[in-house]
Amino acid sequence: MKKLMSLLLASALIVSCTKSDVVKPSTVSTTDNSNAVTAKNTLALLTANTWIYVRYYTSSDSIGSGTLAYKRGRVNNIIALDNNTVKFNIDGTVDEFDNDGNYIPGTWSFTNDGKTSMVVNNSYGTFYSDILKLSATKFVWNGPYSLTTGIMQPK
Repeated sequence: MKKLMSLLLASALIVSCTKSDVVKPSTVSTTDNSNAVTAKNTLALLTANTWIYVRYYTSSDSIGSGTLAYKRGRVNNIIALDNNTVKFNIDGTVDEFDNDGNYIPGTWSFTNDGKTSMVVNNSYGTFYSDILKLSATKFVWNGPYSLTTGIMQPK
């Protein structure tokens, strides 16, 4: 059961149920002092790396809120994401490996012109997220419907 829950939560990297009524952020922050990047840079930054989790929050509507379900290096995490990796490709495909090494192929795209929101489709469903922060060393997203937040870094 724990393995199944880990798989389901890990596969819900970019999670949400529907797209309607989402308030989209107007810019993507590249640093903690909220410098905005261009939409072109957002694509380049997102696709430049294979991403791994640093932290994952449930019942979260912002960075650091909610229940800390996973923290890299911590023992007794609620979910296991140590081996989970995600690679967003420039051709609109996404390659994810869950914690058990299972390959989860999918597709992804931005859902607005500012490239501050995105959707991932895979065998587990359709998952929406807002990009809260994005730099060469950090990717922070929030699932507005699932109330989850992920903080990721390059592998």
